[in-house]
Amino acid sequence: DGVRAHTDVVSGDVDGDGRDEFLFGSGTKLICVEQEEDTLRRAWTLDVEGRSSDIALADADRDGFLDAVVTTTDGYVKAYMGETAATAVQAVESTPQKTHLQPPYPNPFNSRVHIDFSVGQAGKVRLEVFGQTGQRVKTLVEAWRKVGAYQVLWDANELASGVYLVRLQTGDVVQERKVSLIK
Repeated sequence: DGVRAHTDVVSGDVDGDGRDEFLFGSGTKLICVEQEEDTLRRAWTLDVEGRSSDIALADADRDGFLDAVVTTTDGYVKAYMGETAATAVQAVESTPQKTHLQPPYPNPFNSRVHIDFSVGQAGKVRLEVFGQTGQRVKTLVEAWRKVGAYQVLWDANELASGVYLVRLQTGDVVQERKVSLIK
């Protein structure tokens, strides 16, 4: 059956079976589909208690399984965590109270690193990476963002080994974290 997606489609192995599933928001539902031979079938559906606007996947609780983080159009962030979203889901609802740059992980990293941050007040957000001499080597985000939690996956394959500074700037808030690239 056809379902209209209201968010981008994200993919990842959320159930640990070695194959990627596809997640997207449709109205107030978070829908997971998986490939079965030549067709896609709905694996599960969750009510997100609000109209979903963005979805990200990450192993937030570091249990080896991807968790889904959904932002809603009313400004809430909801995390669905568990071994598989269909069997062990725990919804965590929060509205960030302040802007915060989490420690990037893994750190040190080989070529790709996850950078999680939250925005406490809607506005222009800039997430940049600087080299050891202070030169900007990459702008990861330069856009208006609403209140919520976000994740960026930075692929630093083209850069040399070294220590880099990740800087988050929103309004008058500036936060920085160091990351070590080891090749």
